[in-house]
Amino acid sequence: MIKGENKDVYFSETVQLFEYGYNNFRLIKLCEKNQVVSDLKLHEISIPLMASEDKYKVVKLEELDDAMNSVSFQLEPKELGYEDFAAGTELLNASVYMGDKLIDTIPLLSGTSYEVPQKVIMQNKLAALKPLIIKIVLVLLGFAFMIILIRIINISRRKKRIKKARLKRFNKYYK
Repeated sequence: MIKGENKDVYFSETVQLFEYGYNNFRLIKLCEKNQVVSDLKLHEISIPLMASEDKYKVVKLEELDDAMNSVSFQLEPKELGYEDFAAGTELLNASVYMGDKLIDTIPLLSGTSYEVPQKVIMQNKLAALKPLIIKIVLVLLGFAFMIILIRIINISRRKKRIKKARLKRFNKYYK
């Protein structure tokens, strides 16, 4: 707070404060609206990600060169590969860093439209059906095992009956 006794002191101190700010600090643009910040790979397709707004930061004059060269963006992890979207759709957020210091977050927009490839859709459907197919195969194998087991038991019983009948006929003739 500026403490001046009258208007003349107040205004002169205000001028000194502004001069100090202009002489020692600079406003830098971290990113510009619609600037491609990164690319997102979705199923072999590269989607440019654009900044949704301008981002600025006030830095000390002696840190200006380092600040300009140390701006980076870290994308939030998000699964996007299974839905279509149009160009300009907000897809995810990026953290804006200057060096290792988090400055802000910014929503990122799709630079192009995206349609999920048919190959990926089919792979998803097959992956969803895989547990069902495994269950069906196991049930069929169970039925096949039961049929084979019943067949073996029937053959074994038939052989015993035939053997018993032969033995009975044999005993009938040789008594």
